[in-house]
Amino acid sequence: MLDLTAAAIHNSIGNVTGYRGLARDVTSKIAAQKEKEKLQNQLNQAQRMEAIGTLAGGIAHDFNNMLMGIMGNVSLLGANIDANSHMAGYLRSIEQCVESGASLTGQLLGFARGGKYRITPIDLNETVQRTADLFGRTKKEIQIKADYQEGIWLVEADQAQIEQVLVNLYVNAWQAMAEDMTLSLKTKNVLLEKRSAEALGLQSGNYAAISVHDRGCGIDPDVIDRIFEPFFTTKQIGRGTGLGLASAFGIIQNHGGMIDVQSHLNKGSVFTIYLPAASRNLQKAPTATPKLAHKGRGTLLVVDDESTVLDVLEAILVELGYQVITANNGNTAIALFEKEMGRIDGVLLDMIMPDMSGRQILTELKKRKPDTRVILSSGYTLEGLGDEYKSVPADGFIQKPYSIDKLARTLRETLLSVPHP
Repeated sequence: MLDLTAAAIHNSIGNVTGYRGLARDVTSKIAAQKEKEKLQNQLNQAQRMEAIGTLAGGIAHDFNNMLMGIMGNVSLLGANIDANSHMAGYLRSIEQCVESGASLTGQLLGFARGGKYRITPIDLNETVQRTADLFGRTKKEIQIKADYQEGIWLVEADQAQIEQVLVNLYVNAWQAMAEDMTLSLKTKNVLLEKRSAEALGLQSGNYAAISVHDRGCGIDPDVIDRIFEPFFTTKQIGRGTGLGLASAFGIIQNHGGMIDVQSHLNKGSVFTIYLPAASRNLQKAPTATPKLAHKGRGTLLVVDDESTVLDVLEAILVELGYQVITANNGNTAIALFEKEMGRIDGVLLDMIMPDMSGRQILTELKKRKPDTRVILSSGYTLEGLGDEYKSVPADGFIQKPYSIDKLARTLRETLLSVPHP
């Protein structure tokens, strides 16, 4: 593009005898200005999403504590009611409602960058195929076409979280479809050079990419910048919560990746996930064999500032065969531990409390008895608690809300080598 300036040349009597001017090529200047505006918009959006994520994470944490009280009492009732009783069916319905609530808070925590906590090397071809097969069986009207990159690079990720992202994108694509019910999936190894990486807000390097392509209604350009915001949805009431894309965005960003979207009205949308390829020569993790829950023995110190949670945990642990000492704050927990440490076999410790943090309590307990087995617990995931908790010397972690069976398995795994008289 040229920027032109011109002026007439006059003779001594005022007649125009010619023109002179200056033409400057300002194409690069305009391009640079547009790039600057784009980067500023991306920064503003990132800051806005981070603020919303912090709020969403706090809400999810508090809600998980409430769900823990419900789940715990339901588990206790279930353990003391005949499985064939008609009351057992009601309890199972309550459990399903709690699980649905926990699923929603899980999506909020994923958006809030608190969802990544069990990292293993995974093959995205296998992950895409497994989730697509499962989704295809529930939505038989959809024709799924897949194109898998041979030798796709492994990524280090939380398997369950990546599966959640994919299912959310499949559901989003299905809801956008009208006549052409084709869902196209593709995996690809991608080398992002500096310029391409910066446009996506990523570092240059090797990425494994997954694209989810539908030929549906597309996304209105006026709202495309808001689609990853939590609770924002253009769907009809009952067709979505506004959390699917938001949680997908948070989960992928938490893994060091990004989701790019290209969409045209009435022509469909393509969501492309970029995940950093593993930098080491890794092998896929073997499938773990689930361990059966069983009753335990010994004495546990349980620390939680929520009285509802503390009461239900005490009842659950007694049901499981443990003796229980309870404390509702850090100072009480430390005093009781000093008094009873000779018979305490383990500690179940909530991480978010008002007087002393779980990290501070854990440090004090380990000072007094370094071999004490401590299981951390929180409505957040362990990663979601922040960098300060990554190096804490804990022996286990369990996220609220959890069932009696999950607690029993975690206690068994953590206290397995603790001797008992």
